[in-house]
Formats: sequence, structure tokens, C-alpha cells
Amino acid sequence: LEPDSSVSIYVSGYDDLGCENIDSLSIVVFELPNLLVTPAQSICLGESVLISVSGAQSYSWLPVGEGSEFQFSPNESVDIWITGTDANTCSDSVQTSVIVHPNPEANFTADPMLTTSDIPHITFENTSIGGETYILGTGDGFYYDFFDAEIEHSYPYSEGNYAVELYVENEFGCTDS
Repeated sequence: LEPDSSVSIYVSGYDDLGCENIDSLSIVVFELPNLLVTPAQSICLGESVLISVSGAQSYSWLPVGEGSEFQFSPNESVDIWITGTDANTCSDSVQTSVIVHPNPEANFTADPMLTTSDIPHITFENTSIGGETYILGTGDGFYYDFFDAEIEHSYPYSEGNYAVELYVENEFGCTDS
């Protein structure tokens, strides 16, 4: 018997002498807990994520997590199953996912590393891995979209040290510099 709502069952029976006996049984069917969980999230490697669940009194998480909120920094994508149990010991489960995207690796070379006012030219070569957008800042106010493998830049004819920076972003919005 699997009722979907509360029911009362009445049973009557007669013995060998014709005496009737009546009994009843009430079955109360409780609603399952209505669990609400944080929807699937995408993060970059090294970032943390907060997963929240509500709708029950206690929760059991697989493969990781505890309580009604759990914050962690996964190293790889993971599906998480959460079982919630209410005051009537009724349980239901929900699933959410954390998708972990790789970070690009920003890297470049410069040749020559030291310039003079007679030869102020430097060739920068982009050796980054896994990027989609590359911005090179030469430290003297110039910025280049670094899509090409090489960029030649001429510095001003005055002495100075210039901090060169490369910003790399991949298609998932993950960055390195």
C-alpha cells in the first residue's frame, strides 16, 4: 500500500462463532521537504564558491559539504548531492554542480632586455597559454592588444625603468597577469 495522501483503513472480520471485530488504522502521509539549493556555478581555479540549501532541518552532503551553507575551493568540477530531512523524518534530495575552469598562464619574453637611447626598440613575444584576450602594458603609457605572437615597441629617448605587464583572460573570464 503506497498512499499519496493520508488515509484511514477500516477492517472488519468475523470469527467462527459469528462475532464481529472491527479495527482501524490511520496512515498519515507528510509532504516531502521542499529543498532549495544554489544553482550550478562556474568558477575559475583557485576561487571559492558558497553553496546554500534550505527547506529541511538537517542535511547530508555528498561528496563534500555540511550544514545549510558550505564554502570551499574545489580543484576540479564536482556534482554535489544534498539530502534534506525534516521534522517528520521525511527526506528528499537535490543536486547542484560547481564547474571549475582552468586559468590561463600569462608569459612573455623581451629582446633585448636592456635598451639605449640609440636603440630604444624591444620586441615582446607572447608565450602565454590558454588565453583569448591579451593586453600588454609597456610601462610608458602604451597598451597593445597582444593577439600577434610579437610586438615591437620603441621607448622614449630618456632614461628610465619601465614595468611591463601582461594581462591574459580566457573564454571563461579566468585571468592571469
